[in-house]
Amino acid sequence: MDKVPARLLAFDLLEWQGRDVRALPLQERRALLETLPLHQSERLHPADWQAARQLRLGAREFWAEGLMLKRMDSEYGVGREKGRWWKWKVDPYSVDAVLIYAQRGHGRRASLYTDYTFGVWDKDKLAPFAKAYSGLTDAEIREVDSFIRSHTMEKFGPVCTVTPQLVFEIAFEGVEKEDFTADLSLIVAAQKVEHYEISGYTSVRNLAHQLGEAAVVKLLEETLGEEQAADSMLGELSMPLMQNATVRAKTQTA
Repeated sequence: MDKVPARLLAFDLLEWQGRDVRALPLQERRALLETLPLHQSERLHPADWQAARQLRLGAREFWAEGLMLKRMDSEYGVGREKGRWWKWKVDPYSVDAVLIYAQRGHGRRASLYTDYTFGVWDKDKLAPFAKAYSGLTDAEIREVDSFIRSHTMEKFGPVCTVTPQLVFEIAFEGVEKEDFTADLSLIVAAQKVEHYEISGYTSVRNLAHQLGEAAVVKLLEETLGEEQAADSMLGELSMPLMQNATVRAKTQTA
């Protein structure tokens, strides 16, 4: 709690003394809410649309998506009702980034490359900085998938490196400080899976060799090579993270 403080913040009231009050106007529900000893959201009353625009632009200072506009006579609806409430989001930031890694999707898109990792230039090299899993139409996904397949440089299990030619405009809402410890933990967890699979494939390969199943041995050798390459790539990814974490630790203890 000291590192990530949290508290309950009440925006609305759905029940009062055992009675469902969702059908009451927002103004009445809010009046009841304000009689309770709770932390409550701030009510904003801009004088005009220009003032509302200024409040919306300041939403990022509070790590909010934008401004929530509600009619004071509105009921508390369910689902995605339109017309009474409106989330007026701030415009996203954007950056041009290069596709550098791709991974196959899941479910009905398991045969297509749909998970993308993007890089931006850091001096003379492309540094990975973000992943994206949505934002393209089915037709655009197929077009990108075709590009990836014809421009694959290396494969590491389900992941492949791509010739850095395809540039996307990436929209995002904010930038968070990198948590090296969390990233390292994810890499370690992934390497544990790789080591488990390498051990299993090795045992099955050895058994197939003893049984004289040459075709199976060849297939398992290829699979082992992919798993070992993926493990090697994860090891390479962990090195700069460990260096940054070490530098940060020395800085904090200096």
